[in-house]
Amino acid sequence: MLFLRQITLFLFTLLLGVNFFIGCAGYQLGPTGTQVSGEQSIEISRFKNLTIEPRLSEYLMIPLRRAVQQDGTFRLCTEAGSADYVLEGVITEFNRDGVGSIPTDVIAHVDEYVTIRVDITMREQATGKIILTQGFSSSTIFPMGADQTSSERQNIPIAMEGLARNIVSILADGKIKD
Repeated sequence: MLFLRQITLFLFTLLLGVNFFIGCAGYQLGPTGTQVSGEQSIEISRFKNLTIEPRLSEYLMIPLRRAVQQDGTFRLCTEAGSADYVLEGVITEFNRDGVGSIPTDVIAHVDEYVTIRVDITMREQATGKIILTQGFSSSTIFPMGADQTSSERQNIPIAMEGLARNIVSILADGKIKD
């Protein structure tokens, strides 16, 4: 009985070890593209807001800068004109759609679905050569509370964080043309 228990424990430990090494075999530490971490710098210009919703540019700049810093592929440069690359963008679309309704009031919505679209351009600082031009979008759905303004103020930054992660993942993976 004791011998069987020892064999079972040994096989379980062996299987756990094999799964650990197989599961982590595809993981790559650091940048996933051909870049060296922090070798090149990027300046993020303030995005132009073409929508009627105020402060969207501010809502996007904070998570975008944070995502660049956390990723580590590019060094975030805060001095104008001293970076290797410049990232510029235009917020082109901000849509709100009501989702669901209250059975007693078909005009009032239970949830709100927000979609945001941004077009970005990344160019080399020295030559002005455009490296990447691409559109990105993000959306979120959130419950409408008693105060619509407070609900939006709390949840629009969540959509912006998703948008920032999408942008930085494309930049960091090296899926840009040279």
